[in-house]
Amino acid sequence: MQRCILVAEDNPANQAVLRMQLESLGCEVDIAADGLQALDKYKAREYDLVMADVNMPHMDGLQLARAIRTAERDCARPIPIIAITAATDSSVMIRCKEAGMDDALPKPIDLDGLLSMLNRWLFSPAVNTPETFKDSHQHAAVDSVAVLDTSILKRVVGRVDAQQLHQFLLLFLDTARKDLSASEQDVASSNLASLALHMHKLKSSSRAVGAMCFYNCVIAMEHAAKNKSVAEIAGLMASLNSAFEELKVEIDRSISTQTQLSGVTTESLPQAVQTHTNQVPMDDFLEKMNRNEFEVCFHPKIDLRSMQMVSVEAALRCRASDELISISSVIERLKDESAVWDFAEIWITKALLSGVCLIEGGAQISLDLPLHLKFLNQDRLILFLLATAQATQFPIHKLRIGLEAEGAMVGLEGLKQLHQKGVEATLRCSEVRALSLCQLSGYTFSGIKMYPNLLHMASADEAVLGTLSKYVGDIHKCHAKVELDGVSTDKELAIARRLGCDCVQGDLFGQALTVEQLLGVSSGRGLHE
Repeated sequence: MQRCILVAEDNPANQAVLRMQLESLGCEVDIAADGLQALDKYKAREYDLVMADVNMPHMDGLQLARAIRTAERDCARPIPIIAITAATDSSVMIRCKEAGMDDALPKPIDLDGLLSMLNRWLFSPAVNTPETFKDSHQHAAVDSVAVLDTSILKRVVGRVDAQQLHQFLLLFLDTARKDLSASEQDVASSNLASLALHMHKLKSSSRAVGAMCFYNCVIAMEHAAKNKSVAEIAGLMASLNSAFEELKVEIDRSISTQTQLSGVTTESLPQAVQTHTNQVPMDDFLEKMNRNEFEVCFHPKIDLRSMQMVSVEAALRCRASDELISISSVIERLKDESAVWDFAEIWITKALLSGVCLIEGGAQISLDLPLHLKFLNQDRLILFLLATAQATQFPIHKLRIGLEAEGAMVGLEGLKQLHQKGVEATLRCSEVRALSLCQLSGYTFSGIKMYPNLLHMASADEAVLGTLSKYVGDIHKCHAKVELDGVSTDKELAIARRLGCDCVQGDLFGQALTVEQLLGVSSGRGLHE
């Protein structure tokens, strides 16, 4: 019988490692980002074991354990609760026992130690003694001082291929980047308690992926923060940032030389199809926008089961030349920051007004709005978007934000704010590595969009098609739909079906249609059958 494990862990990199470890041992895994989420999950279904990080926001592992023990007072068979902690001192172990925890696992968790723990608490009688805690916290020494020692991660997660290895490394970089940014603020505000907590989080994940030079710097910084060694902290922060930059270079080098899929390296993958924008003059672009020399058009998205149009993706087109304009390219080429904001606001307003025309015309569809990643953490954009939707009476639940996979991790806070208002998000992937990484992003996307280059790879290589089909299946397990762009022939439509995609778009169904053209396609009339 498959055992179901509830894991409460706030670090995305540690979540990913634990999921792979437990699934490799035949367990079903349910992840919660903090104690409150874990408690809700615990109350909603039955689990065989709970693993809880001792340090988490909102509700930590100790508080979670107490809440579970209170809830199960009348239960004949209490659930085993295992502490996850990077601390090794006896006082922490005593606090874990007093909170009702049964055992403890040290971070980073190695596969052998995890298997031993599962055997102890799920498959054989366990005796809760102080020695259990003590024995569980023995950890093999690691002598490596390399910038990146991937053998450590392989020992932690067991069997792992190059693609999975790089997923973890990229996810770690994104998580560490956020913690370092927060740590810089802690140093500036002399918040040593918060600084020590961020270092504590980085300590386990950096050691797990084998970032040993960075790990050593983290250890030194945590020690200085705990001992209030203010004079040392500025120099240690510089060393920490330097070690992180070295680590990024080493990870990039590792990926560029080793990542491959069925003999095709990620470097050799063609780039996503781009629209042409070089001919569009930037000097008077905003003036032309205000003069309505650019119009909003739409790419239909077709449900593969019903072959009906279910949503449209907004695009920008020059009236004079019918040339499609890349939103990202415009923002990258506008030099003045105020001009960038002006363009973003004009684009959002035009797109939502055109969307209102579609809905008022009877189109029962959702609107996908491409936005540049640099705005996702900006309150100004979020407030403007919500205010514009209200002012234009655009139904907010029919809006989805589209963004590139490469920068998805840096915009999650902004996306979460929009998600609370009912706005969903689609992640756009132009390469296999990004498509795989999106599953570990820590944010639930309503849809994943694959660009045409992935379609072309699947058309040319049966093995690639099989691998992409597996990714599609994994994404479906996350309750997200998969879209495929660039479908222009019946053969490509058949490939989309073999991949298991939910929606498609491309020349086969019409490109860049105006509001009037779209309203002429009612109830799927005129679509490819």
